[in-house]
Formats: sequence, structure tokens, C-alpha cells
Amino acid sequence: MPLLEKSIIKEAPQLPIGQQYSEFVRMPADRALQISQRSDFLARLSAAVAPFTLSVRSTALGLGMTGDAPAVTVARRVFDQAATLDHMAAVDTIFSQANLDAVVSGAMKRDLAFRLEGLIRPVRPLSFAQMALMKDLLNMSVPLIFGVGPTGTGKTHLAIAAGLTLLARNDVAHLVLTRPHERSDGDMGTSSSETDRGFNDQIAVFYDILYELTGHADIQSLINHRRLEIIPLSQMRGRTFNDSLVLIDEAQNLSARRMRMAVTRTGRRSRMVVTGDPSHVELKNGEPSGLAHLLDMLKDTDIARIHAFQPRQVIRNRTVARIESLYAGTPFEGFVDADLHDEEMTAETTRH
Repeated sequence: MPLLEKSIIKEAPQLPIGQQYSEFVRMPADRALQISQRSDFLARLSAAVAPFTLSVRSTALGLGMTGDAPAVTVARRVFDQAATLDHMAAVDTIFSQANLDAVVSGAMKRDLAFRLEGLIRPVRPLSFAQMALMKDLLNMSVPLIFGVGPTGTGKTHLAIAAGLTLLARNDVAHLVLTRPHERSDGDMGTSSSETDRGFNDQIAVFYDILYELTGHADIQSLINHRRLEIIPLSQMRGRTFNDSLVLIDEAQNLSARRMRMAVTRTGRRSRMVVTGDPSHVELKNGEPSGLAHLLDMLKDTDIARIHAFQPRQVIRNRTVARIESLYAGTPFEGFVDADLHDEEMTAETTRH
């Protein structure tokens, strides 16, 4: 039996994420026209489903929707509600922000969970930004992916979940996890120091996520069969990783020199994921971050897919989301409560 072979979660529906998708809701022509002219609501709807796209058009028979499948799914739920009400004044209640938030939450829970192999529970996205990131993580044609933004947005958790799934599908032969060693004084570890207990404490987050996703026995089996490696970043030097998915976590704490070394390690049939928060750099002596440097060089190229998370997309904890908004100097725009998603797996762990 292949390692990590588990049954696919049957309760999690699967939509054609990444494909253009169309739906139609029948309703009186005058109501469809009025809804299509509600630019304020349509703008909020588009913002709610970003970075996915959505267009809405009225016809003599109702409302048509075209766009990315997750966005169309949410729009269909809202317009189904509007079609059942007797008059436009009642329809206005459907367009409230509270109702839109509830529809988005319901769609995330019931329609948009990821059906992933190799995991013991479904991964339920808590933001459309998470869903867009996962779409690229599972797309073997995307060689380099960045997930950047505040802590608590689920970047590392999603990358590891995708890596385990790709192992289960035999899309890759190896999953490699690494991050720089951060000493208590802010200095970055050398090749000798990165094997000490301090480094082991800092990679505990990887084990927390791995055990939560698939259990101790499977993780130990993957390590024993050399399909999973958790290594100090300095041990990447001189190596070439073939048939692998490589995750570099906390990449904001790499200098430009070390970043160049790390992102050039992938070989044949390999992909790399880089995660970090460019606003939270802990390099010594004010040294600039190699993550910010590389992201700047990648502008206007097609080398990588870059997913930028915002403070409003923090899903770890409401207080954390508010604090990140304060640090970023942006208004607090709400919080998706994971408790609303029952006690199923969410795309975040308690330690990251």
C-alpha cells in the first residue's frame, strides 16, 4: 500500500477551481435588472470573493453569473435568496454585509472544502485568499509560489497540507521543509548552530502541523522512507532536490545571499513554495530581507505566482487579526471565526 494512502473525504464537495464557471438564477426581469444595477453591493460581493473574479448580467429570464467557480458559488447563494422574496424592499435585506458574510461562511463550510488525499480530515478554507493559494499549490505546472503576509493567515499550514497530498498522489517523491534559525538575540544561525536544540524548538511548528494533518505514525513512516525531510536551511547548500516540493518558511529572515542560495536548489520535476511576512524581519544589524529583495525582482515577470495576504485575512484569532491591522495601519475589516466551521480541520494551526 502506498504511503499516506487514505480515503478521500467524501463529505467535501469539489468544484472546478481554476476554471471559468457559469450559473443562472431565474427571477423576474425587472428584479434582475435592479440587482445588476446595484453597484454598491456588486462591489462588496467582488471584494468578498477576491482574488477570484465574477461578472453578473441581467437577462429577460433572470441573472447570469460567470467567473471562477468559488466566486460564482457565493453569488449563486445570494441570488437564490433574492429570487425567493416577494418584493425589492425585502431583497434589500439580502444585500446587507451581515448576510453576505454569512453566505461566504456557509459556502466555505459546505461547498468549498478541499477534497485532499493523504489527510485525516478535510481542509476547510477560511478565506478566498487561502483557496487561491491552495489552487496553485496543487497545480503541478506552477514551479515557484510565494505566500506572503501577516502571521496567522494559514500560509504554512496550507503549503504542508498540499505537500502531503502531492506525496499521496505520487506527484512528487519528496517533501522538504526548512526555515532559517532565529537565535534569541536576532542573529541568524550558522551551519553548526542550526542543529542545536534551539533550532529543533523552532521547527516544532512543522511537526505540529504534520501530526494534525495526518498523524504521528504516517509522518514517522515518511521520514523513515526519506520521503519527508525537515532540515536546517544551511544544509540546502550544494544540494539539488529532484522530484520534490520544497517549502522555505519564515523566508523574510533570509539575507539576499542566503535567499539566492535557497531558491536555486530545485532540480528536475521539482517545485518550491516560499512563505513569510516581509513586514516582520529579524535579521541582525538592520540587514535588508532577501524575501523583499526577491519579490521586487520578480515584479513584471511570469517566474512565480505571488499570493499576498492582508491583515483582514488573519484567521488564527480575532485579537491577532486586530493587532495585525494596527501594525499595518489598516482598518479592522472583520474576522472569520473558525468555530463557525464546526470542529473540522481549518487551514491553520495553533502554532505558527
